[in-house]
Amino acid sequence: MKILKIFLRVTLVVTTLLYPLLMCLLTAAGWQYQVDAGNYPAVFSTFAFWMRTGSVLLTAAAILCLCGAKPQRWQCNAAALVCAVCGICACLFTLSRFCAYADQNFPAIGETMQPVSDLFRDRIAPTILPFSLCCILSIWQLCAYETRVCRSRAKQSEEASK
Repeated sequence: MKILKIFLRVTLVVTTLLYPLLMCLLTAAGWQYQVDAGNYPAVFSTFAFWMRTGSVLLTAAAILCLCGAKPQRWQCNAAALVCAVCGICACLFTLSRFCAYADQNFPAIGETMQPVSDLFRDRIAPTILPFSLCCILSIWQLCAYETRVCRSRAKQSEEASK
């Protein structure tokens, strides 16, 4: 079980670096750059803002999840779950709004004439993987025996001090 937990943590770090940080943040930066250059309409500033927000929240969730590995820091896991849910909602909602806009306003690109929405969907939708890993690890760490013992000890010491 310990090896599985280590594997999940390493996979969480790698996928967080690839998808929320690399794909989502660079996509948002590209949209904002194009808006600032006058090439894209202002609605892309909103897309960029929410994509950046979701990316930062997913990254924060991964960091909190890794910090919550010690039973004494079990609160980090609860915060990681909240950040992860908010982050994935922001990213996927922005992706769906962008895809709807792109299907109406952008032609297909490339030699294969692939729709722009498919291109971005293929790049951003895998953020579900670090979200899933973060949720699995956080719940696992929250429900671990050591964490439950730590919480009960803290509760007992709090009651004894009253």
